[in-house]
Amino acid sequence: MNVRTLIIAACVVLPVTVLAQASSPATGTDATAAKSSPKTMSAPIEEVVASEEAGYKAIAYVVRWHGTRVLVEDPLAKSRLSVGESANFFASHHDVGGNRLLSFIFMGPPCKCDDKSRQPAPTANGNSGAKSAVGLVEEVLSTQDDGYHFVAYIVQTQGLRIAVSDPLAQSHHVVGENISYLAMNTSAAGNPVMTYLAVPAADSPQQAQRRATLTKSQQTGVVEEVLSTNVDGFGYTAYVLNSLGARIVVEDLPGAIPQRVGDQVTFVSQRMASPNSSQPGILSFAPSAPEAPKQEDINLSLTQESATVAEVLTTQTDGYRYVAYIVNWHGARVAVSDALASTNYAVGDLISFPASRASSPSGRQLSFLLFNFDKSVMPAAQGK
Repeated sequence: MNVRTLIIAACVVLPVTVLAQASSPATGTDATAAKSSPKTMSAPIEEVVASEEAGYKAIAYVVRWHGTRVLVEDPLAKSRLSVGESANFFASHHDVGGNRLLSFIFMGPPCKCDDKSRQPAPTANGNSGAKSAVGLVEEVLSTQDDGYHFVAYIVQTQGLRIAVSDPLAQSHHVVGENISYLAMNTSAAGNPVMTYLAVPAADSPQQAQRRATLTKSQQTGVVEEVLSTNVDGFGYTAYVLNSLGARIVVEDLPGAIPQRVGDQVTFVSQRMASPNSSQPGILSFAPSAPEAPKQEDINLSLTQESATVAEVLTTQTDGYRYVAYIVNWHGARVAVSDALASTNYAVGDLISFPASRASSPSGRQLSFLLFNFDKSVMPAAQGK
């Protein structure tokens, strides 16, 4: 898995999972709609799948739903139930970005233990991290209901037995097969939680379909400004280009020959449909890569940052929109790209975004991507 893919997965898939687990039925949208009002159910626990890495905990329960074994995850990893006890949950049907998804939401009972005995989170609230890994599929937990799909796996890996969920139900692994997954840790409300998420194979039908809807074209532009900084050994370089009648930003490839103001740069323009059909499509720009991305081990950490918008870079063509914001971060100008091209901030506005630090054999890289998951794209969050 390459660096950018992992960054996008960490910034997109984890929020999808968390919101799906804490969602209430959405109403009145095309992109996200509930099938029906779910009812709380109770079923005896057949198996407990619990693991812990560096203080981060993952807890899930295998129960039977309509005669099929399914996975009910505790998103806060606070419960301590045993085989034979009953777990309360409900089955949630929702549509996200054209996918009909079925998930099982843990409803309790809550942990009866003393919370003071829990270890403190290894990182401060707001920080999270991710790493790619491979394990062996021991069991496939899969079911569907009226076209809504659920997929999860019990996986053996590095001496652990873990539950790997596929929140978008796009993978098709079988018992005995290797599975690539993301181990993602976060600290929420003082709870150090680990989440394991399946990564679709590069040659999967879903990835092929995504590539088919992605239109690419080669473009050129002239460098008007070089954005560069280095924080704790993590480097960042991007170029503000004059191209396509606007100022746009293209990030540099690690190890590439540096460009200077006035140089002409070749890059790739990409067009993709928006997850919300009522919004413009997404226009993005990427460096021209002479080779396919390397598949390598990557460790990623994310911190939530805030900064004031110093400049807005935006353009729209043929129904596709591009948005990026120049901000001052740690004393340097950097570009925060809006991955969904759905925001409309102005100069002087304070924005919040994840800053990623990726370590791989290729080097240590900084990146900034803004993801705006509004109610029209994501399931409505219940409570807080």
